Amino acid sequence: MLFGNFNKAVDQEKSDNYYFSFFKKNVHYKPMGNSFELGDTKLENADVKTFEVLSRDYAKDKNNAYYRDILIAGADSPSFEIITCEGNNRNDYAKDKNMLYYGSNTFKDLDILSVKFTDGKCGLRLEDDVHMYIVDPENYGEHGSCTLTESGNCVIYPIQDPQTFQVIDDGYSQDSQTGYYKGSAIKGSIGTSLVSLGSFYAKDSSQVYYRGVKIVDADPNTFIILFSPSGDMTGFAKDASRVYLDGLVFEIQDVETFSLIGAKYTKDKNAIYFGIGRIDGNDNRPLKYFPEIIVEGADPQTFSLLEDGKNYEAMDASRKYKSGLVQ
Repeated sequence: MLFGNFNKAVDQEKSDNYYFSFFKKNVHYKPMGNSFELGDTKLENADVKTFEVLSRDYAKDKNNAYYRDILIAGADSPSFEIITCEGNNRNDYAKDKNMLYYGSNTFKDLDILSVKFTDGKCGLRLEDDVHMYIVDPENYGEHGSCTLTESGNCVIYPIQDPQTFQVIDDGYSQDSQTGYYKGSAIKGSIGTSLVSLGSFYAKDSSQVYYRGVKIVDADPNTFIILFSPSGDMTGFAKDASRVYLDGLVFEIQDVETFSLIGAKYTKDKNAIYFGIGRIDGNDNRPLKYFPEIIVEGADPQTFSLLEDGKNYEAMDASRKYKSGLVQ
């Protein structure tokens, strides 16, 4: 059933997203014709007389090209066309005489004359004579060179050495020149030695990074990820001198013996800790973390969690505890 104030689809065979208004005065983008649930956007700049549907999500008129309800900035309408590849009917890509497009997104510094898909089927890897590009439509930036902007669009960045480029994990990638996080080169990184550690940490032979940002004074030679007792990654890590949480220092008494217990408890040889506190900067972003509670009198040697405790969740040789407090 179709909802809203429209007459009929512009080209029903190609798309159920574009509709004329009554008397064909305007063009509207209405996904699947369901404006009640999915919205109704008037294409303000559309020229009704020359409006042409190219595929389910692409259209153009004499002046502009469109991806869904987005006017594609800078697109050359006369030469704009969708790209059809053998074995791929999704029409995710389009091109004009100057540029290739993924949705409404452009490819920085791309050479339109030499660009090609490396898999030959309009896939997620492209290259021209100078650059390699990676697109990740599922995660928009979790791998390779596709990075979310504040507007939610995916901006494509070039790779410095396409011949040696490879995706690692957790948004990290590398080539012979540098390391990357979500497509942006990591300043000062050594691409040939970059490894992803998990929990968005990575390191090379000289530095440690969290989400692509250098962790000041972290030691790559002793840096390790800390796992929960069940084997899950938690955001905790440490080197020989410090414990870290999400890339920031977590202040405790003894780094060497620090470990995770579970249920918000951690410990070292001197104390049991519960919860996480934080010190924020002027922008309300955390500067460092610390245990919310140092559990008074708890014995690190005998402290353990209880699976079925109703009124308490942990105990040691002499006490029972809940939420870091003696019961």
